[in-house]
Amino acid sequence: MKTKLIILILLLGLATLSAQQLSPYRNMVHSSRLSNGNIRMQWMDSLDLDLNLPTELWHSTNGGAWQLATSQEIDPWQQALVPYEFGNHLRWRLRTHASMFGQEFIYMHAPYLPTEEFPPSFEHVGLIGTDATGDSVTVYQPYLDFTNTWCAATENKLYSVMENAANSFPVMNSISSYNVYLTTITNPETVVDTLTYAMVHSFNIPGVIQPGLYKLRLNAQFIPSFERIGEIQSQVLGGKLYQACNFSDLYNDPDFGTWPNSLNGLLLTSLSMSVSINLQTFVPTFGLGDYSTLSGILFEDHIYQVHENTLPTIDNVFLANDSLTFDYFDAESDFPILMEAVLPTGEVLYPEPVGFYYGTQPTSFSLLLPSPATQITLRYADNDIDIVEEQYHFTSVSDPGQSPSALACTMQNPFKAGNIRLSGLKQGDVTVTVYDLRGRKLGLIYDGGASRGELDLSWDASVGGKALPNGMYLLRVTQPGNTLLKRFVITK
Repeated sequence: MKTKLIILILLLGLATLSAQQLSPYRNMVHSSRLSNGNIRMQWMDSLDLDLNLPTELWHSTNGGAWQLATSQEIDPWQQALVPYEFGNHLRWRLRTHASMFGQEFIYMHAPYLPTEEFPPSFEHVGLIGTDATGDSVTVYQPYLDFTNTWCAATENKLYSVMENAANSFPVMNSISSYNVYLTTITNPETVVDTLTYAMVHSFNIPGVIQPGLYKLRLNAQFIPSFERIGEIQSQVLGGKLYQACNFSDLYNDPDFGTWPNSLNGLLLTSLSMSVSINLQTFVPTFGLGDYSTLSGILFEDHIYQVHENTLPTIDNVFLANDSLTFDYFDAESDFPILMEAVLPTGEVLYPEPVGFYYGTQPTSFSLLLPSPATQITLRYADNDIDIVEEQYHFTSVSDPGQSPSALACTMQNPFKAGNIRLSGLKQGDVTVTVYDLRGRKLGLIYDGGASRGELDLSWDASVGGKALPNGMYLLRVTQPGNTLLKRFVITK
């Protein structure tokens, strides 16, 4: 039997959870498209709770229905393969079952809708949880007994969908008896006393309540009071109750707090109530019917849309005191499914990222070598097809004050037109080539010989007599057994 105490714990006590607990997913990364037609998604769960089921990964392509991918655990990662064709618009999200205080709790990313239509297509909402039937709190009626709840979001709106044992949502039983259906919304960073917010679907009961968005407070006797702060959309369709409210109506209320908050998350659950009106005194009496599965919803819209793969690059390679560091960058934020450092002996080592951010900024890697080395080959790839192999030579590993990279390129960045200086060259042929971020060769800057040491080139930021437009490019310097790849920006 559900109790008032448990409800208070679930609705309000959970607001004291730490940010890490309410943001359970760490290091969410993805590869590029693999040879089998899938993208590899990886993440870590940071929950210290009793997990009943593994985390689910759901995906939607080009605004279609959400599909469940098969996930598996590869300690400490969880992984799933998602089908992908270049050019498609892919959304993906995570969902985790947990157990708290003997009650089910759901962590999940909000399913983002392709449009703001109301009611949304049912295939575009995401299941929060399934509630047992017959588990009323104080009042039992099939239409007060929740079975399933769902949610969704757009940038501007929050959506809720609920289902009950009666597959109908009557709001008036008689002239003195009514039903109220609520989706409660709690900002865990600013919860005050027994305050929450709620989308309310009800009959227009003069002086008591009408449909809308409310502040909801519970007193010591668990009697609710309502303060209306905005409008909602609500409709019963196919035996389900759909509701939606504007985020702006929530965060414009001074008690709601800043939105987005530092967690980018909210606590949601649904409540059903009966309301009886004393026709002599017009005093309402509330009875709590049921509450649905409590959920922590994270509002992060994960989108992947790539028309073709861009090769990742490595830059700022540095070796000092047997410690190798470098920066990895990928234009589509793909993480490297292959990252190896091969020593001249043939021994293969595996550099580790310093943090796991693969986005608009480079991600640093580091590796501690077992012994001094003057040559290292880095092999890396964001898929299992396009493997990049670069060889790096170092002058001395015994003098930590000496610049270790034998081949270096100095140029203005951003670049307009000017000088490019190459240093650390060996005597012999050298080519300098420009590529775009998709790995397509645009043209040669230099193809000729070089004496050991330095080479100065003057370049006007054009290839084949045609000026390159503003953007990011790759400069590839190549000598036999020696390659340097440098990322730079052209601005004019």
